[in-house]
Amino acid sequence: MLITKKFVIINFPKTGSTFVRETLKKIHSDIDNNDRFFSFIKKKNNLLNLWLPNIRADKLRYGVEDEHGLCCQIPKEHSYKKIVSVKRDLFERYISVFEYGDWKVSPWLDEKVILNKFKNYPNLSFKEFIQLMLEFNPWELHPKVNRKLPIGAASSQFIAFYFKKPFEILSKIDENYLSSSSFKSDMFDVHFLNQSNLNDDLYNFLLSNGYKKNDLKDVKTAKKINNSTPEDKSISDYFDESLKNRVKEKEKLLFKIFDKYEV
Repeated sequence: MLITKKFVIINFPKTGSTFVRETLKKIHSDIDNNDRFFSFIKKKNNLLNLWLPNIRADKLRYGVEDEHGLCCQIPKEHSYKKIVSVKRDLFERYISVFEYGDWKVSPWLDEKVILNKFKNYPNLSFKEFIQLMLEFNPWELHPKVNRKLPIGAASSQFIAFYFKKPFEILSKIDENYLSSSSFKSDMFDVHFLNQSNLNDDLYNFLLSNGYKKNDLKDVKTAKKINNSTPEDKSISDYFDESLKNRVKEKEKLLFKIFDKYEV
C-alpha cells in the first residue's frame, strides 16, 4: 500500500491500482526533485511505499511481504486517513485474470484435482476457466476460512481487502448475511476510483486533496500499466448471457454493494 499525508492507497489486483501507485510515485518524485533544486532544505512529502506480510495466500506466498496490503493491515498511526482504491467492471476483471494467466503457473489446487475435472489443464477455454473459479474458490482453502463458501472468488477477495474483520466474515458468511445489509457496517469507508475513467478520476481526486495542477499535468495522458486484456476484444467475446448470469449469481454480494456491475 502507499501512504501519503492524507490518504492510503490499497492496491487491489487487476483493477488498475498499479497505475495509481506508479503515477503517484512519479508525482512525488518530481515534487522532491523540484524541492531539491529550489531549496537548500528538502521538503518531506511523506510518500511511504509500505510492503506488508501476505496474509491472503494459503501456501508458499503466505507471510511474504508485498504491495497488496489489506485495509485491516493499515498501521494504527495511519488509520485516520482516507482509504482509496480502484473498482472495475467484474466481467472485465475476470477476463483480465484469465488473460494474465497467473492461475496457470501458480495453481491454488493440487494439479491432480484440477486434471480430474479439466483434462486439458492448463489449456482451458475461458468458459472452463470460469467454471474452475466458480467451483473451486481459492479462498475456501485459506487456513482461516477452510470451508465451502456461498460466494465467488471475487467477492471473497473483496471482503479480504476491504472488510474490518475479513476472515471472521468469510468463516461465517451465509445466505442470511448475503440477504441482509450487514456489509455496510462491516466494510471500511473506501473511496473508489473508477477503472473505466481512471486517469480523470485520479486527477480530480488528487486535485481535491491538495495537489497542484502543475504537479498533475501528465496524469490525464499517462498510459495503462500491466494491461493484460486484449484491446481488440470486448466482454461479449468472452461472456454469453448464460455465463454472465452464473457469475452474477455467485458474485451477488458485489452487485449489492455497488448496485452496478462495477466492482
